[in-house]
Amino acid sequence: MSRAGFVVVSVLTVAAGLFATGEARAQEVNWRTDLTAARKEAVQTGRPLLLDFGFEGCVWCRKLDATTFRAPTVVAALNERFIPVKVDVEQDGEISRAMGIKSFPTLVVATPDGKVVDQHSGYMDVRQLMALLSRVPAAQAKPDPVAMSASESREMLARFRRDYESQNYLACLTKGDELQARFPNSTEAREARTLAGKITGDPDKWQRVLGQIDENLATIGKELAADGGPVRP
Repeated sequence: MSRAGFVVVSVLTVAAGLFATGEARAQEVNWRTDLTAARKEAVQTGRPLLLDFGFEGCVWCRKLDATTFRAPTVVAALNERFIPVKVDVEQDGEISRAMGIKSFPTLVVATPDGKVVDQHSGYMDVRQLMALLSRVPAAQAKPDPVAMSASESREMLARFRRDYESQNYLACLTKGDELQARFPNSTEAREARTLAGKITGDPDKWQRVLGQIDENLATIGKELAADGGPVRP
């Protein structure tokens, strides 16, 4: 075989090996072993936990790993919808004792906050496990507070701009103060400060602000008079 042919064959062999490795990994459950970290991940993603209690010498645990947990439908369901966790009762038996688990394997499905939704002791085939998983409510991810803050600051700036364009400068300054107080380091707050400076630095715009204040005071006075309250001349 020529050197070029040898190189081509070698490259194809390596590529095939990488493909096979990737395919094998894709057909494996992404088990977590740190329960504390797994619960934190569950809270962040809103996905329920699947706890698999077992130990090294458990025959039915090994069979579950070799058969049911290798099925593509099970692998996909667990990796996409759950946070799967392996709990070795020989290494960490406190949890199983606290839950009263005495036979293995035992599968426990729990919400992110730790509430047990379902539990099964003993071996399960693919059909049985998929039936168990189908009874679990869909994940409900918590809103991202950073994304929510960004969305809210953009909406506040949009209202600020509308008031500015309609020359409602008093409302504009009020919204600008609120925006800067809640999101002082945001891009929206910087833009609000720039527009507010254009209002306070322009005599005509500032005069309009004072006029709007007088209008508001007059409106308040009329409302007090209508309610029978004191009105100063």
